[in-house]
Amino acid sequence: MKKLGLIISGTGIFFALLIFLYSSQRAKEPTNISPDLSAQTPTSSQIGSNKPKSNDSTLANKIILTTPGPTDDQTLSELKKSPALETYLPRVEDVRAELNQDPHNTPKALLAFSVALSDQMDLALRSLPASRYLLAELQICASQDKTPSSAAAICIKNAYELSAKYEELTPDADALKSKAPPEAQQIFKNMKSMGL
Repeated sequence: MKKLGLIISGTGIFFALLIFLYSSQRAKEPTNISPDLSAQTPTSSQIGSNKPKSNDSTLANKIILTTPGPTDDQTLSELKKSPALETYLPRVEDVRAELNQDPHNTPKALLAFSVALSDQMDLALRSLPASRYLLAELQICASQDKTPSSAAAICIKNAYELSAKYEELTPDADALKSKAPPEAQQIFKNMKSMGL
């Protein structure tokens, strides 16, 4: 019976990870907007005809609109304004209590942590200084004994996501992983093997 509970709780944690990964994909979406200027309204002479629209290569068709992004300092400042990641860390006993009450769903404490981390990752991926700042918080998250292994594994995964964007952070991500509990390292390894 205990094994069944672990399988079910593992399923809930798996769904929490999926939710987190889905929400973190927002950070990877480009901020440049490239309008399709070739789909302009036809002229009165083209209405009712089957003629293809001209392939006009004027300056108007080559305009690329860009959204100005925040500076590195602004992004770091915005990230520092958000509550420390540590405030969202679920406690092991809270996760266990929630799993005992409802073994079929992901614990709310773990979901709240994933959402908070996703929001901070969106900011951190915008600049190297912000990524360094969040990486320091992820190190705390992954190395604390009171952190559930699943949450620590999410921290490891996000550290590597930051290092994928900023290569100079790879040694720090490796160090973070090596300091994490073995259970968290194993969950992270399983996540990687599943392509998460």
